[in-house]
Amino acid sequence: MAVPATTGKLCDRIEDMKIGDYIRWYHDGVNYVMNNNTGSMSEIPTEGQSNSISGLAMYWYGVKASKGLIISDRVIRYSWSWGSINSSRSIESKYESISGIEGVIRSLTGGVAYTNEFGEVSPTNMGFGAFPSNNEWDRYIVNFPHELIEDGKTLDDVFHWSGIISATSDTPMLGIAINKSSATKVADSSRRTYRGSNIEAGNNRLITDFWAVPSIFSSDKIGFRPIFEYKEV
Repeated sequence: MAVPATTGKLCDRIEDMKIGDYIRWYHDGVNYVMNNNTGSMSEIPTEGQSNSISGLAMYWYGVKASKGLIISDRVIRYSWSWGSINSSRSIESKYESISGIEGVIRSLTGGVAYTNEFGEVSPTNMGFGAFPSNNEWDRYIVNFPHELIEDGKTLDDVFHWSGIISATSDTPMLGIAINKSSATKVADSSRRTYRGSNIEAGNNRLITDFWAVPSIFSSDKIGFRPIFEYKEV
C-alpha cells in the first residue's frame, strides 16, 4: 500500500488529525467519506485511475497539511478535463459534508505565472515555482515540512507528484511560456494552471513545474487531486 510517508499516524476521524497525519478517503457513490471503514476496497494507484472507469469504489489517503486543510496524496482521476471536473464546481469549490464535517471540496491554487528568486513574475520557468509564491501548491506541497517526512523518503512518497500533473483552480497570466520546454508558446485565456510533473518529462521532472493546459484538454498525464477545506475550531 502507498501509505503517505509522513511521520504522522493513520487516523479514523478528521477531528483527531494533526498536521502530517493521514486518513483513508473514498467515495461511496453518493458522498465523499473519510474513515478507515473501507472493507474490501482496493487502493487507487498512485497515478490515479481513468475517468472512463465508473464510480470511485476505491480508497486513497488525505494528508492534513494545515489547520482545516486535508490534501489528497495523489491524483485520483485522470483523462478528465478541467472544464469537465469543474462542471460540478469540484475545482473551484463544492460544498460537502464529509463524515459529519462541513466544508468544501476543491483543487489547490497553483499560481498564475512563473516566479524568479525575488518572488516577482517571470515570463519563463526559472525553477523557483509559481507566482504568487503563497499559492497552495508551493505553500503546502513543495514546502511540506521536511521534518514530517520519514527518513529516506521524499515528497514524492507523500504526494506522488512526479507521475501525473494536477489541475489547480488558477488561470495562468496571458503571455507566459506554457512549460519549461516550450518558451516559444504562450498561454491564452483558454488555459488553466497545472502543477507537478509527469513521466514524459523524463529526468527533468521538478515538483515546482508549472503548466498551462487548455481547459478542454484531457489526457492520462493530467488529473484531479481534491482537497477538503473545513472550519477547524
